Amino acid sequence: MSDSPEKKTNRLDLFIAYLGVLAPAGYLIGLSYYQGKLAAFGVSAAAFPLSVQDIYVSAYYAIGSSLLAVGSVVVDFIKLIFTWYSISFAVVCIGFSYFVIKKKGNESSSLTINLTSKFKSVISYLHWKNNDFTKAVGVTGLAFYSILSILYVLIFLVVFWYAIPSFAHNKGSEIGVQIRTDYLENGCHIKSKEFWGNCHALIDKDGKTIFKGVLVIHSKDHVAFFNENGSLAIKVPQGACIVKEAHNRNLTCNSG
Repeated sequence: MSDSPEKKTNRLDLFIAYLGVLAPAGYLIGLSYYQGKLAAFGVSAAAFPLSVQDIYVSAYYAIGSSLLAVGSVVVDFIKLIFTWYSISFAVVCIGFSYFVIKKKGNESSSLTINLTSKFKSVISYLHWKNNDFTKAVGVTGLAFYSILSILYVLIFLVVFWYAIPSFAHNKGSEIGVQIRTDYLENGCHIKSKEFWGNCHALIDKDGKTIFKGVLVIHSKDHVAFFNENGSLAIKVPQGACIVKEAHNRNLTCNSG
């Protein structure tokens, strides 16, 4: 049986409402992730504003890296479940439970039957159809439950909405800290079997190196670097270029 046009319209309205929430949520995730990554290097995001498209790309990376982290936890948990110790423990628990159930089923007594009968009588007496006091308590409890449910939903939405950018900011900061730590421990280097290194250089029109280190962010007119002396955000000099360090190549604008 196909859905009525009214149901299809309601589903479409609900889908549009979800999109209306996801769009600003994605924007907050991307912006917070970007701000957190720059904060790890001590660079202000206000000096390097992103376009809306780039913010949504940052949101994609933030969500993707979070899913990878969750996936690794799930894989570790699955490995833990399927160890011999876990399987043996599960088999013992199943066997013990089966033994208790079988033994209990064979020991029905008149005392058990009487207790069950009295319990049913008490439940029947206290049922809201047979007891006005129970009905009043139920109505009052349902009213309080409805009010508290609305409050809980509002509190959850507020916490969730503020938790989204906070989580994304922390994720961006975490990735920035990893890049920063790798540089401080190993300096500019090229890993084995890789062509590109981890550093960039800002070179002027005469071929002199102005600054060399980790490229944090750059725009059309400005650039931010990080090295052992700290962070530097400057306007790109006229005729200068940014070159990425590569294997067996000299850092010149012609080689960039």
